[in-house]
Amino acid sequence: MTLSRRHVLGLLTLAACKELCPSLEEGELLEVLPFMDDDGGMPYGESYREGLLGLKFVDLTEIDEEHPMPTSDQFYVRTMAPPMPEGEWTLELGGLVEEPTAVSLEEIYAESVDQGEVLLECSGNSKQGGYGLLSTALWAGVPLQKLLNRVQASAEAKLLLFEGWDYSEDDGNSKAGCSWIFTPEDVAEAFIATHMNGELLPPDHGFPIRLIIPNRFGCTNVKWLRSIRWVGVDEPATMQMQEFASRTHQKGVPALARDFAPATIEACAMVTRVERWEVAGRKRLRVLGLLWGESAAVDSLGISFDEKNFEPVDLLPGTHRSWRFWTWCGEHYPDGDVTMGMGVLTPGVSARRLESGGYRRTVRV
Repeated sequence: MTLSRRHVLGLLTLAACKELCPSLEEGELLEVLPFMDDDGGMPYGESYREGLLGLKFVDLTEIDEEHPMPTSDQFYVRTMAPPMPEGEWTLELGGLVEEPTAVSLEEIYAESVDQGEVLLECSGNSKQGGYGLLSTALWAGVPLQKLLNRVQASAEAKLLLFEGWDYSEDDGNSKAGCSWIFTPEDVAEAFIATHMNGELLPPDHGFPIRLIIPNRFGCTNVKWLRSIRWVGVDEPATMQMQEFASRTHQKGVPALARDFAPATIEACAMVTRVERWEVAGRKRLRVLGLLWGESAAVDSLGISFDEKNFEPVDLLPGTHRSWRFWTWCGEHYPDGDVTMGMGVLTPGVSARRLESGGYRRTVRV
């Protein structure tokens, strides 16, 4: 069997994770099984298409406890950087305020502090690209409220409109103009990012500044941020809000921004690697995966094989700001195609994408 680069990496690195499956301690890793049904011919780690339709998929089979996050070059991209405007870049703070103001990049960078690890996921993440529009990184930036304190909002100001620089014309199914509207409660944890993994934001990730809201779909995390404006309660929804309504759990396509539910990433999980082992002459499987979204409340997660009953997995701790690792170890299943699905077993935790059959993976054992 000829293994690709990513499968060879799996063979070399996952031995460090055997403590999660003590039964494999004296075993031999035979191979990492490729997924059969979600490659779609998409290249991993390379730019695919351009402009508003630009994409880069991360190869999640390379993510494990030893390499817990992709590099900035590997981090997924949805929409490549547009041509940047000439002149000095400032962040405009205005709208329904007593006195608008502008904040220079120098001021923003001077106030930037570590914000920890935060995950982003494209609301259009799908099997076609191996679910590779999902990544986490270490960010630095300025807490949003610290910047909002520079202006005094009027009594009519109820919502916040974030606008970013973008392409001027639509391209296929993607709408030009990077903008989203939130309630103040929606952005209570938000920050204006300046750095990613210890370096200035790369162009495709929003340089020179972007909005980051933990546990909100990537389409809401406005890149190339130019202005934040207070607006009234009757403000119409932006084109981007309408474009992504069906992917962010909205009821239809509301005409007004106030009627949009927060674009929260609900609890979600998937298999990212399947290994075949031999232990004392017996075949075993080790399955590794990720849990993310509203995952802090999840204390029980299960895996199903060919839609049979869920079997509990071993789940590592974590927060809603990033992903968590889980693993399952068990007897080798009979040779053939095996489809694996995930289920949140904690009562009261919403996981609609899993409940509708999303994020299933198939391997041939």
